[in-house]
Amino acid sequence: MKTIFNIAISIALGCSCASCSDFLNLTPYSEITAENFYQNEEDFRQAVNGAYEPLRNMYNTEEWNLGEAKSDNTTYIIHIAKSSLDGEDPDQFLETSTNGNVGTKYNNCYVIIGRCNRIISEIDQADFDAEAKNNLKGQALFLRAFSYFNLVQYFGGVPLHTTPSTVYEEAFKPRASVDEVYEQIIKDAQEASDLLPVKSRQEVGRASKGSAQTLLGNVYMVLKRWAETEQTLKEVVSSGEYELLADYGSIYSISNKNHKESIFEIQYMQDASLGQQSDFIYRFLPYMTNPSAITGTTPNPCPSNVDHGGFNTPTIDLINAYEKGDKRLDASIGMVEGKLTDSYALDATGVKSIVDYEPAPGITAYPFIKKYFHEHIKPYYTDDNWPVYRYAEVLLFLAEAINEQNRPDEAIHYLNNTFGQASIRGRAGLAPVKSQNVDALRESIYQERRIELAFENKRWTDLLRTGRAVEVMTRHGQKIKANPESYYWPDGVQPVANAYLFNPDKCLLPIPLREIDLNSELKQNPGY
Repeated sequence: MKTIFNIAISIALGCSCASCSDFLNLTPYSEITAENFYQNEEDFRQAVNGAYEPLRNMYNTEEWNLGEAKSDNTTYIIHIAKSSLDGEDPDQFLETSTNGNVGTKYNNCYVIIGRCNRIISEIDQADFDAEAKNNLKGQALFLRAFSYFNLVQYFGGVPLHTTPSTVYEEAFKPRASVDEVYEQIIKDAQEASDLLPVKSRQEVGRASKGSAQTLLGNVYMVLKRWAETEQTLKEVVSSGEYELLADYGSIYSISNKNHKESIFEIQYMQDASLGQQSDFIYRFLPYMTNPSAITGTTPNPCPSNVDHGGFNTPTIDLINAYEKGDKRLDASIGMVEGKLTDSYALDATGVKSIVDYEPAPGITAYPFIKKYFHEHIKPYYTDDNWPVYRYAEVLLFLAEAINEQNRPDEAIHYLNNTFGQASIRGRAGLAPVKSQNVDALRESIYQERRIELAFENKRWTDLLRTGRAVEVMTRHGQKIKANPESYYWPDGVQPVANAYLFNPDKCLLPIPLREIDLNSELKQNPGY
């Protein structure tokens, strides 16, 4: 019987690490140590649960801030009485090595890696059921590969730790090359794929064979190893474990979590007693005096979101990128309307459909990410999971990889054909893509990815891997500086002179300064 597992850190895994070595060197007050903790299946299950745990914090905050919000898909609503540099600076390409979100992202990835290293190093010696052991080891390998993939895309080459540090000096390594990091990611993802069960035989919410295969296919996409992408992801298709849902909006319904299209998603629960809630929608709503006016939560009024709202707001460029009649627009983006107060917070009165929307006289309205806007009971305690990999992305990856092998007529089927209950284009209410040459179809696939996967942290890494980041983001910055009011800046307020100036160095984040201060072997990325 499948049950949704609760990610809870055991006392032996519960420390908050500043680097991957800290967890390994601290002894909890309970005197439970690595030497006496890792004994049986339940011990390793708790350890694996602890390895998942940082993902919840990452996707609540820094993943969208340094992914989607760094791209041209979204921006933030300027509030002149408030400044949140950690959140605002990445949007303006002004992040530094002391940026809090940059540091937290780097730290959380290494927390996961450190926990997985301990699990992987201990589990083969443990005496319990081989199938269960393979499953748990496969999850640890997946999470380690996933974390290194996150790091290498955003920071470039990073220190490569694959075994627990036993002495202080082992914690401080120089940066491995990008190629070396990718070699380890591929090795881990391949082994994870061999060890993990398929989704239908896995506990709901845990990584499965399909998760590892999709991660591996994503890695091959970044490396432009098209044939290996095709081979790997066709195995996901032929597994019969996944299908497209008929209704795009139902993908994000909180009553439909971990559905047939889901390959891997971050698990949240709104129960306030568990501390496992999501709250990112409150960051995506515009600044409001009383969010309960539109969320319907109690108490009403509830505390304002002025301190952390207004982020990840859809740009007019993205909104205009939707084809006429595309059902994904209304499912993905809504309009919050109301009256603007003297303090630039919105006294909201309701949520409206964005389709053909025109505000009434005297009304201010802002777009927001609607796909994560669902009923919940308590303010700031929401039940929305975060989709990391969906079957639709597998099909789009296959279309791109096959097209890059000069087979556009075959590639186009992954956009137009039915896979399960629907096709990607069909469920959006759009006509099939017509036959095209390789170059034209490449652009169609890029466009399809932008719309289908909007607000799922794909746009920034897509721009990077396809070599379009400098061109697209330079143009984006120029448009904002030329007309800031169209990007939610108050009348008469201009970005600072050095904002929105993109250059190739900005394709990578800075290594956090605290890491360089601790480790003399680390070298900073150019431009920081």
